[in-house]
Amino acid sequence: MSLAVLIPTKALNDVKQRLAPLLNAEQRRRLFEAMLRDLLQQIGRVDSVNSVLLIGGDEEIASIATDNGAYWLAERGNDLNAAVTQGVAALKASGRGQVLILHGDLPLAGADEISQLISSHYQQNKQISLVADNAGQGTNALLVNTDCAVEFSYGEGSLQRHEEQFKDQGIDYQTLGLPGLGFDIDTPNDVNQLALILTDSPRQAPLTWMVIRHYIAPLLIDSSCEQRESA
Repeated sequence: MSLAVLIPTKALNDVKQRLAPLLNAEQRRRLFEAMLRDLLQQIGRVDSVNSVLLIGGDEEIASIATDNGAYWLAERGNDLNAAVTQGVAALKASGRGQVLILHGDLPLAGADEISQLISSHYQQNKQISLVADNAGQGTNALLVNTDCAVEFSYGEGSLQRHEEQFKDQGIDYQTLGLPGLGFDIDTPNDVNQLALILTDSPRQAPLTWMVIRHYIAPLLIDSSCEQRESA
């Protein structure tokens, strides 16, 4: 077994634009970096992961990779699906038999769930294993055997496109529901939910919790007060 994790990402200045109604650019940077670092720490606890590759971004992302014992690769273009394809090809060329594609906005993705996904993939002898987002729309995790020809189709509604493709190609796949891996941060409401979860359980994502507590929680309090006043 030779498995790598691949995390495509953008430069920190460009991350999480959909959070702009709640967070300014510096707050978005801080939140994403914390989430990414928390995720990398969880991955580091999974014995079956042999290496981690971050693709995309800039020198800051490369530095985060180095801090966490991961590798970094510059992407050739500016497209998520192309970056994933490039990263999987590079890992296949380096001898990896399986690649687990994750994303940097999964602050509740714990080592136990990542291990559960990998174990199920091997035990069920699947070519591809997916984890849907908690809304059942997106593809938050995709574990693929590198000898399997796949055209990645990330973006809104990606889960259905991926599943239809795999069915059409006769690929033996499974889709799992894992709540930590299924929780991603795309909207201000997601940030609100994350703040509530980490208030009760900050050790799930300690770096993310620090950012929320110091930089974001006051905004959430102000927002809730405004909503009550307008009601």
